[in-house]
Amino acid sequence: AYAEAFAAWVASTDRIRPALAIINMNALELLPVADKIMTDAAARAQAARAELEASQAQTRRLIVLVGFAAVGLGLLLSWLIGRSVTRPLTELARAMQRLAEGDTAVEVPAVAHKDEIGRMARTVLVFRDNAMERERLSAAQEENNRARERRSEAIALTIRSFEGSVAQ
Repeated sequence: AYAEAFAAWVASTDRIRPALAIINMNALELLPVADKIMTDAAARAQAARAELEASQAQTRRLIVLVGFAAVGLGLLLSWLIGRSVTRPLTELARAMQRLAEGDTAVEVPAVAHKDEIGRMARTVLVFRDNAMERERLSAAQEENNRARERRSEAIALTIRSFEGSVAQ
């Protein structure tokens, strides 16, 4: 049984030997091809890595550019909004200063605005109109005082004239 088994094994080894030789030759042929495939794969991986890094760098530049553009646009809009608020306020302050100096002919800006600045401007108009009314009342009172003085002088003159005629 041992001899038969050994003979069967030898026979199978003899049958397998040509196939093993072919496998060994194929393996020897495949090793350089496998090395080439691995080298190509490494080169493609390196190229892909370089493309990825370039893409990331471009994305970073784009994000930074968009960020700066957004900040610039924000600053521009802030400046424009600030200017749209400060310009009417500055003009209103000038009008108030001129009104405080007694110039009632001053034109009050931003009266037509529908916001807080417009409400402030309409309030300044009330101050201007009140100042004009005070000036008119003061002028009328002064005219009344002058008329009273003239009447007093006329009465005093009449009294002196009467006293003079009585004395004669």
